[in-house]
Amino acid sequence: MRDPQDGRRSLLRPTEEGTRVHRKLTVRTARMNQVFLAPLSAEEQGLFFDLVQRVADAAEGLRNPAEPAAR
Repeated sequence: MRDPQDGRRSLLRPTEEGTRVHRKLTVRTARMNQVFLAPLSAEEQGLFFDLVQRVADAAEGLRNPAEPAAR
């Protein structure tokens, strides 16, 4: 479906099965994160996520150099 605000964009909606699979994977990912991050303290986990976000922002900046990364 075309975006009514911007006809250049297409809006996508997941199917019912896609929504169900997404929910299942979200739960599974959360469980895996708990297991993998268990050795870290809450403070270390926060630092880890901050660092991962910085790397992701930098990668996005490489993909879209005209748009500065938000901080």
